[in-house]
Amino acid sequence: MAITISYPVAGYDPQSELKVHAALKALSDDWHIIHSVAWLGPRGNRLADGEADFVLLHRSFGIVVLEVKGGGVDLRNGRWVSEDRHGRVNDIKNPFEQATTSKVNLHKWLRGRLGLYVPTCHAVVFPDITYSLELGPAAPTEIVIDGRGLSDVHISLARVLDHWQQKASLSAADTTRIVDALAPTVTVRRTLADAAHDADAGLLQLTQGQVRAFAMTRRTPRAVVFGGAGTGKTVLACEKARQLRDEGNSVLLTCFNELLARRLAADPSLHDIRTATFHSLCMTAAKSSGVPIPRMPDSNWWTGDAPLVLLEAMERNGLTFDAIVVDEGQDFAGSWIEVLEALCSAGPDAPFYVFADEHQRLWDRDWVPDAQRFRLDLTTNCRNARPISERVAVIAGFDVDDLCIDGPPAKWSDLTRVPDAPRLVQRIVEKLLAEGFEKRDIVVLCETASLVGRLREMAVADSGFCPYGGSGVVAETIGRFKGLEALAVVLALDGDTPEPPDRNAYVGFSRARAYLNVLGSPSRKASVGWR
Repeated sequence: MAITISYPVAGYDPQSELKVHAALKALSDDWHIIHSVAWLGPRGNRLADGEADFVLLHRSFGIVVLEVKGGGVDLRNGRWVSEDRHGRVNDIKNPFEQATTSKVNLHKWLRGRLGLYVPTCHAVVFPDITYSLELGPAAPTEIVIDGRGLSDVHISLARVLDHWQQKASLSAADTTRIVDALAPTVTVRRTLADAAHDADAGLLQLTQGQVRAFAMTRRTPRAVVFGGAGTGKTVLACEKARQLRDEGNSVLLTCFNELLARRLAADPSLHDIRTATFHSLCMTAAKSSGVPIPRMPDSNWWTGDAPLVLLEAMERNGLTFDAIVVDEGQDFAGSWIEVLEALCSAGPDAPFYVFADEHQRLWDRDWVPDAQRFRLDLTTNCRNARPISERVAVIAGFDVDDLCIDGPPAKWSDLTRVPDAPRLVQRIVEKLLAEGFEKRDIVVLCETASLVGRLREMAVADSGFCPYGGSGVVAETIGRFKGLEALAVVLALDGDTPEPPDRNAYVGFSRARAYLNVLGSPSRKASVGWR
């Protein structure tokens, strides 16, 4: 693997440069990668500044300057233009001229600064397209690396060097001097938000296990998909619902959690799919068909009578679906699943999928998966960075299986008196904001609704704590936020220490993608195995 001296940062640098850096890392460790090398030199009759997107250094080949242009790129009537992912067309500088200028000035600067003659050439990288332009001798295809070329960057770079007929004979000391000159060591404190965004960028991918599981559901009309927190159950449930819709089915995508249902309803890719919590489906069906419901339903009504109301409503108005997808299946009662199956227009032959995690069973309901139903298991945690996934695995009692994405260490803050919790949470959030996090990056999760209420009466930074969907820092209970996630989570375990497994801690820990700060008692710390 190539030696990276400096690299682009997710959330700050262009996605195109992140993509190029990911490909360049596959080079051998004889190569050094330096990102964003600024220079000052003559341009025409004036002094100008510029920047090389990447400088690659090798003892046997010298320096290769890379100019990166993301998006769709074209040459129209002598004007270079780029089309972004929103379809907007913008004028850009000639990338070949930029690369040439950077090369010339970098070569002169090293010769004047270090007294070294370093063979230096250039290339242009278009990571998002297949390059097919013919631009003459100043822009030969041999010095272009496009999206396909990045997939085998060794061969592409060898082609560039062969075109320039470039070789070098630099000593180890020369290499060190060049690196020190181009990327001097300056102490700049890296913020916690920087580390969290880096970790988050590495988590945006599906595992082969998920892809394989989804492929198997295409061949199996009725299945139960089990997986721990962060294994992609909701991602695959949504994709399954989209696939069924695109095949011409009327589809119901249902879950237990109100906030998760709200997020699904706001997803434009789920258009023409009925998204609802199970209980909102019951209430809507009852009102539309005239089935009477209590003015103030109690918990027994929601558990036992609501599914019967849905069944009666179905008999009155003929409510059916061609296919049903259930997320958060562990929170459903067995009778709820039975009634949902009755809503299937094709009976037992209709597509019916349940996604569940038995470790997230916060409500002791009696659903047990049908032993006759095909079962799939997801095992790889692709939501949480390694410091968080390790904590989640300890609570659940299983081995760590994740994407090996490093991130900032998870932190435990002792809570010795519950009345101190609001002030301590406020202080932690203010520190995170000072570390570079945005308000939208942070979610505070609490075990008790009373702490949530107290927080929402408090100010933090220039705003305050708010419900999910508000404009401040979100404060919600663990149960209401289940099924959702955030870049950074401040988790207040302000309830009593339960018998293991600690399901509230399991759910709360696993909501954080990249950074986790837990507030809890010393006894709670011991019960979750925090060392």
